Amino acid sequence: MTYKVFISYSRKDGRIADRICEELDKAGITYFIDREAIKGSVDFPDVISQAIGESELFLFLASRNSYQSVFTNKEIVYAVNNCPNSAILPYIIDDSALPKNLEFLLSDVNWITIKDFPIESGLVPHVTAVLDDPKILYNSKGLKRRKISRVFMVFLPIVTVIATLALVPSIVDRHRKMKADAAADKDKKEYLATIAKSDSLVRVVWQLRSMDDPEATVLKEIECLKKAYELLGTSAEISKAYSNSSYSSLFIPDMVAPRKVSLTSNLDSIFVYWKDLAQDSYRLYKSGIAEERDYAVKFIGYALDAKPDKNLEALRQQLQ
Repeated sequence: MTYKVFISYSRKDGRIADRICEELDKAGITYFIDREAIKGSVDFPDVISQAIGESELFLFLASRNSYQSVFTNKEIVYAVNNCPNSAILPYIIDDSALPKNLEFLLSDVNWITIKDFPIESGLVPHVTAVLDDPKILYNSKGLKRRKISRVFMVFLPIVTVIATLALVPSIVDRHRKMKADAAADKDKKEYLATIAKSDSLVRVVWQLRSMDDPEATVLKEIECLKKAYELLGTSAEISKAYSNSSYSSLFIPDMVAPRKVSLTSNLDSIFVYWKDLAQDSYRLYKSGIAEERDYAVKFIGYALDAKPDKNLEALRQQLQ
């Protein structure tokens, strides 16, 4: 399929390209633009090069975006060197300075600007005139585009490398941002998961207490409460790591602190309960009831499992 116009542009200038396409449609001028003409199943370079070769006019939307685009640079050079029958029309759509390499490459071509040739009222009539007579594109210097293009091929690799290197910092920054986002999302999931596991252990404790047999369940209760506290410590460390970052809002410290207070209170309650029983058994033992000694030692063990205490530990050593 042949086209009247091939549109070379940066995707960042897509809105302006859309306006130009609308005006070309109104004028009945056929055109090729890669977002419409290329399908996912075909080979990109082949379609582009074929479309350039089959178009009468190569319309280059010149801007700071397109100057930095590796693809538009390649399209221009290909048109210059391989399509002697196609005219090239550079159309400047912003106020950025023209790169020296493009000034050199297209020094025999009359550039036009969006200011002097507005899209709706100036560009399409000019395109029509160029299609009728491509000679109006060239300036009075009379330079031959073919001669210049061959020389420029020497500089193309350098131009391409420079354009690519100019994009490297932004690409690296985007890559780092994506990695940071992914890491923060992963840590947020772990943060919430450890809190959920801690809550499930607390529910186990309440189920054990519903059995109304404290001595049968005390060790399991203590184990669950300590494991739940340990999990909350992991959540707190994750949150702390992001406290001074832009991701801090993902981690809510208030989800951890109240739970840790509650767990500590539960362990304290267990400690006090078994400490009181141990002291009662110790008093009975001192009053002459020998079997109370073993009870006192056992109850002291339960209390110390819940919470360390030097006085109780000393008492246990004395009894043993």
